[in-house]
Amino acid sequence: MKILLISSDNGILWILGIVLALILIGISCTVFIRRRVRSQIAEKELIYQKVVEDLLFRLMFGKLTIDESLKEFRKMKPSNLLSKVTTLSIISLHENYSGKQRELLENFFVLSDLTAYSFRRIRSRKSQNIISGIRYLSRMNVREAFEFMKLELEHPNEEVKKEAFIGLLALQGMEGLEFFKLPTFTIDDLTKERILNQLKNKRFTSFAGVHQLLYSENESLILLGAHITHIFQLHGYYDFIQRFSRTLQPPYQEEFEVIREQIKQSMHS
Repeated sequence: MKILLISSDNGILWILGIVLALILIGISCTVFIRRRVRSQIAEKELIYQKVVEDLLFRLMFGKLTIDESLKEFRKMKPSNLLSKVTTLSIISLHENYSGKQRELLENFFVLSDLTAYSFRRIRSRKSQNIISGIRYLSRMNVREAFEFMKLELEHPNEEVKKEAFIGLLALQGMEGLEFFKLPTFTIDDLTKERILNQLKNKRFTSFAGVHQLLYSENESLILLGAHITHIFQLHGYYDFIQRFSRTLQPPYQEEFEVIREQIKQSMHS
């Protein structure tokens, strides 16, 4: 009876050992497969990037017509990966070129149905997809996305709301402020810098809505308005900044005073 008990215990240990070994083998196989898949995707991305950039450069510099470039692109059998790589390549080039080249890139983005890819991301349930969709459409000046971005100002995710606000300003600048309710969330330094960079990149010539920021109850928006006034030399708001008497919270008051002094100096120079 004692011998049988030992044998039974050994059998259980053997079974547990086999199960554990199978689990470890399964984990190892899963890790290997994932790494292999990621490696294959990375390799495919590099191939796509080279082909796409060559195609876009030929389009931008007149070696291909828009119709010819679209025909070549469609032969590549568009997928989500190709759409992502192409979109990122277009955005990168769009930020580094101007005039006719920019217009060609924007036309290609629309006519190649990459707008549809970006809109699908906005409709996603994943916050990261929504953020990237907003970013793609705003940078490529797809004005039809404006109403969709307005909805995302109410999204429960804070980062989505910030991206929507940046996107709305990137599409219509300060004049777009009259078409939606100003956000109540805090505009942090990173968001502020991204907004300022978008305004510079898009080369807006009208800043008629800045007063809405300066009169806001949101102190981070007031500071944003002061920065825009100073950076873009909006002389029409200089007196407002000098006469601004409201006391802001310490993180904002000091920075506002620095801007006020800088504007004062420029007024007397």
